[in-house]
Amino acid sequence: MASKKEEIKRKLKLRLVGIIVVCTVLAIGALSLPVRESINLRDLEVGEASPETFRAHRDYRLYNPIESEKAEEKQLAAIKPKFTFNRRHTLEQIESISPKVAELRETVAEENKESYPNTEAEWDRFTEVAELVGDYVLEEGIIDDRAIFEKFEHQREIQLAVFAENSAEELVSRENIDISEAKKLWLEMAELEERLDEVIGILYPNYPHSQEVLALLLEILEPNVFFSQTHFDREVAAALERAEPVYDVIGENEVILTAGEEVSFEKYDLLQRMSRADFGFHLWMMLTNLFIASLMVFLLYLFLRSYEPEFLKQPKKVGLLALLIVTIVLVAKFFELLRPGLPVNFDFFFPFAAAPVLITILLSPQLAFLVVPLLAIIVVTFLELSIELLAVFILGGIVGIFFSRDVERRTTLLRNGVIIGAVQLLVAVFLYVLRTADYFSIELGGIVLWSLLNGVVAVPFITIGSLPFWESGFDITTNFKLHELADLNHPLLREFFRKSPGSYQHSIILSNLCEEVAREIGANPLLTRVGAYYHDIGKAANPEYFTENQGEENAHEDLKPTLSASILKSHVKLGEEKAREADLPEVIIDFISQHQGTTLMKSFYYKALEAGEDVTEDEFRYPGPEPQFKEVAILMLGDAVEAAGRSLEKPNSKKIKELVETIVYDRFKTGQLNDCDLTLKDLNVIVQVFTRMLTTIHHRRVSYPDDEEIAAEKKKNKEDETEEPEGEDKEEGEN
Repeated sequence: MASKKEEIKRKLKLRLVGIIVVCTVLAIGALSLPVRESINLRDLEVGEASPETFRAHRDYRLYNPIESEKAEEKQLAAIKPKFTFNRRHTLEQIESISPKVAELRETVAEENKESYPNTEAEWDRFTEVAELVGDYVLEEGIIDDRAIFEKFEHQREIQLAVFAENSAEELVSRENIDISEAKKLWLEMAELEERLDEVIGILYPNYPHSQEVLALLLEILEPNVFFSQTHFDREVAAALERAEPVYDVIGENEVILTAGEEVSFEKYDLLQRMSRADFGFHLWMMLTNLFIASLMVFLLYLFLRSYEPEFLKQPKKVGLLALLIVTIVLVAKFFELLRPGLPVNFDFFFPFAAAPVLITILLSPQLAFLVVPLLAIIVVTFLELSIELLAVFILGGIVGIFFSRDVERRTTLLRNGVIIGAVQLLVAVFLYVLRTADYFSIELGGIVLWSLLNGVVAVPFITIGSLPFWESGFDITTNFKLHELADLNHPLLREFFRKSPGSYQHSIILSNLCEEVAREIGANPLLTRVGAYYHDIGKAANPEYFTENQGEENAHEDLKPTLSASILKSHVKLGEEKAREADLPEVIIDFISQHQGTTLMKSFYYKALEAGEDVTEDEFRYPGPEPQFKEVAILMLGDAVEAAGRSLEKPNSKKIKELVETIVYDRFKTGQLNDCDLTLKDLNVIVQVFTRMLTTIHHRRVSYPDDEEIAAEKKKNKEDETEEPEGEDKEEGEN
């Protein structure tokens, strides 16, 4: 049943972590949305007076479609559509008339058509008329369809190339003709019949076979003026490529309209484009921040799963990290809303480094290092998008992480703030000068001022001021809290000293031993020391039952082994209760509940077996659990070796080392160290440090004589002096 409950609890924790992650991403996305309309156009009408002054609240580079279209039209207007008049093709058509007449003559003879000529002379005349009329019309020029001119919206002229009769490639002339004239210049095929009839009537008004000539020419004549579509398309493509788009560049705070000014179409159009650009900018910013937030969460998940899997099992810490990230983004949103009324370059005062410093102190520097660059990118999208600002945030945050890793006193944060401010100032100045080559300017002065105040004032005071709320709200035990608990005048420790002085002294000695070991193996020495102070406070309820508080009498001599074991085990539970009543952090309570693990009280167990009692090992084991982290494991080992070391007769380095190795090996062999991350290398270092320190504590002391021995020695020396012959040198005895 217990395992099933644990599995349900684990799943609930994972689900809660997932909810926190999703809420973090959505919160960042929501904060990326504009909370107010950047430009209010509702009360603005073309031709009316502007109700207010409109300024650009940021830099704009807006595409101008009207001017861009004009630029395209200008390039297109320079194009001259190419037409060709091919005289050779004209000649070929005229030359084809005579053969066609011959064919027609044969057909007429067979069908005996009376309307056509009958004699040779009449047919010759028929051919002559047809050739003259055809040549006349072809010389005017025929195109397929005059609708081709509708394509030329922007062009003012066409280019006409005339080619010779004897060659399709010999250019006779080239001229530019106005399009309006070109439209009237040539016939189109649809008008050919009417024009032929008109020309025949003019040239040969009484010719009897005019309709037959008309019918023949309609079959023969074709367009002899041609438009080059390929050339035109190529020229249009080249013109559009040459026409560069036109942008309106507007600087921040530039006035677009003043109150009372008449709203022109151009100004209204510009404000509309600015409004659309704001919407697109905010939308893109939201998508960017959502992407970065999702990327951040994904990278954090990969990092935690690989290097700190236990962190993902702690929704409280995951929630703290998420809230810190959302809080810094929320502050950035406030800065964005207040920017129009803030001094120039005030963005450099934004206390970004406070976030990585808090994450370092409350959670871990590794997490902070991963969060800094991604969070910096999100924040600068709310502020001024500049490389200087991004570099200041990232490098200032990294410096803050480095100097806050092992900080133990709140005042140290003030010193770290000066370092952060100095680094941010130098980074901002170097990058600004590199970009502008301007060594002395008001803008540079503002950057220097705000960057310095950011690190020296904003970051440390925000960190120090908010830290207690994060600590208490999420039950996080920082080094600052541990320093408060390390005060030996803490009420709980004073009570412990009064009621159980032996156990108190044992805890003080043990704290020094374990702190040194923790420092050697890379654990938290301050946490280890404070945990050692409080680990045995439960003994204050029954101090006389613990060896270090006993005199010559042993309170366990008249008790049954099972009762003795129960009393010893109870100090763990009583200690937890006292710690919770005193509102000690959970991590300190873990030292109380885990420092004995599930070890067996062997002396009482074997005593019960010798007495013939029907007992099990579980009755003589501490409730546990086994140590869950390095610091408690160090305390468990130190507690055992310190107590055992006091029982050694004539201790020396060899005996102490054997004792320490035996105890450490026993805890390792019985699985007491399975749930913590101590390595074999760590255990070897632990043995060496405990041996060295216990040897120093238990070194042989010089035996000093008491008062009676000193008096007897003086009397003996005096008697010896009276017995010495005169003139002989006196000898002094050594103490």
